[in-house]
Amino acid sequence: MNIPDIITLIAIMIVGGYLLQNRIFCQHQKLSDIVKGLPCRSWVFGNIIAFRTELDFGALLGWHDTYGAAYTVRGCLGETRLVISDPAAFKFFFQNPYKFSRPPLDTLSSDLINGSGAVFSEIGPSHRRLRGVMDLAFRKYASSFQEGTDAVIQQWIDQCQQNGRGEQGTINVQQALGKFALTESMHAVLGDTPESDSKKHTAQKMWIEYSSNILSELISKPTKRALIIERLAEALLPKTLLRIMLHLPEERLKRLHRFSKLNADFVNEIVVNYESKQLGCSAEDDSDTTTSPKNNGSSTSIFSAMVRINEGLSKSQNKLTLRQIASQVPSMLIAGQDTVGNSLSWALYELASHPDWQERVREEIIAHARFSGEAECPQAFFRNEGLDGLPCLNAHIKETLRFYPGVPMVNRITLEDVVFPLAEPILSADGKSKVTQILVQKGTRVHFNLAAYNKTRSIWGEDAGSFNPWRWLPTQRLSESEQGPVRVSTGLGPYANLSSFIGGARVCVGWRLSILLMQTFLTRCLAKFRFKLVENVGIRPIVTFTIFPALDNDEDSPSPSLPLGIEML
Repeated sequence: MNIPDIITLIAIMIVGGYLLQNRIFCQHQKLSDIVKGLPCRSWVFGNIIAFRTELDFGALLGWHDTYGAAYTVRGCLGETRLVISDPAAFKFFFQNPYKFSRPPLDTLSSDLINGSGAVFSEIGPSHRRLRGVMDLAFRKYASSFQEGTDAVIQQWIDQCQQNGRGEQGTINVQQALGKFALTESMHAVLGDTPESDSKKHTAQKMWIEYSSNILSELISKPTKRALIIERLAEALLPKTLLRIMLHLPEERLKRLHRFSKLNADFVNEIVVNYESKQLGCSAEDDSDTTTSPKNNGSSTSIFSAMVRINEGLSKSQNKLTLRQIASQVPSMLIAGQDTVGNSLSWALYELASHPDWQERVREEIIAHARFSGEAECPQAFFRNEGLDGLPCLNAHIKETLRFYPGVPMVNRITLEDVVFPLAEPILSADGKSKVTQILVQKGTRVHFNLAAYNKTRSIWGEDAGSFNPWRWLPTQRLSESEQGPVRVSTGLGPYANLSSFIGGARVCVGWRLSILLMQTFLTRCLAKFRFKLVENVGIRPIVTFTIFPALDNDEDSPSPSLPLGIEML
């Protein structure tokens, strides 16, 4: 940092500190008096530096073990924030989503990443209108994801055969799985791929090249100066001036605006392609019913289903425009590529880490396929009812999502005073009494720690910090040592009592497809390969927007990577 930057920073701190002292700081004193928190040595930087820049997954969970299901962290210039993982508080959040909003700069950044008008940024009636159409469209869509899975399998077979070691080799599965998740999401949402017509999909192809790991890269380790500017700007500046701040000459912001421009081009291309099909510009377009409302059969794409559902609404139901529907596409793709790709990587990693369990899952898959009448898994096998009939496979998926949730933390600001109920009382800040509910004032930042909830011992058992798929199969153990601990139902989330897909009105709209994609991929892969850990290669989970695997020795700027040994069967 040069001298002018230091002078500017000091001036901002003096002026901002004075204003915050009189306007903001006093609002949060009661919260820190009620709830204990992380030690804090600096009023200027607080301890948010450690909280926001901590990339180690274990450290974040360690704070939960030390301070409990609710504790405070100090932001810059005296701000107090609440970190919570209590199931009763989560249920209150899920049931009252419109009492919270994203922090202002997060909202503006999300608009640039996902596009203006994306469902993630909308609140109130606008959000309900979009979700009503999207929920129906996702339920109508049906796909087995077999073709994309088989393409990855063939790619790995080719790599094994090309490395000179015959039917085994070491492959970085993370690279292939990230691309696979995006490609399959693209096929589900739009029904086609860039390769189907290069002229019609120019913007789409550019968007794909630029979008890889976009959230993990843009929502990464902030600097001290960035945290202070963020604190002052959000507390003191109106939204109009905050938008201007996003045009500062900073490299991350430049990439953000570049991606925003690609988003706009991508949406325009979707609208133009759809309208050309409507007008019947060519015989080729007329024969393609992927996004045509005339196709009344099962939906071949989520986008086409959304268009048809919207056209079926009455005028009084306030229909969406075609552009509003198309604007949801980038956000749906971004939401799926990092989270599903990383979940598949962790699923393979844990299978490789537990070879006996891997063999049991594989035996179940092969036995189920033979029962269906074919050595190879038949087409009918990949309907939901067939895949849901594999208890060991589904136990592995549930445990993977519990242990490595796609989004470990959700950050919000209260739009009004709220009272969080607690399922389990916590000790007060002075340690003299028990707290059964927490009053949080309007304008307070709340970090909902989804990862910590998924590892709460009172819910998942004393071994909640260990990967144990047997916890989902208490009646199918081979011995007492394999029995999973009793789980306490909290009624959270749409899937397996987990918080991984959030819940309520903000539940992940594509959670069913995510499960189906994981079921299909793991079933077909385990029938073809045996996965092993690579000797002397350590893997650790890194926390950004999501949780991705990285090499142990990649400390300065860890990037997604998961080399595994693969043996063809």
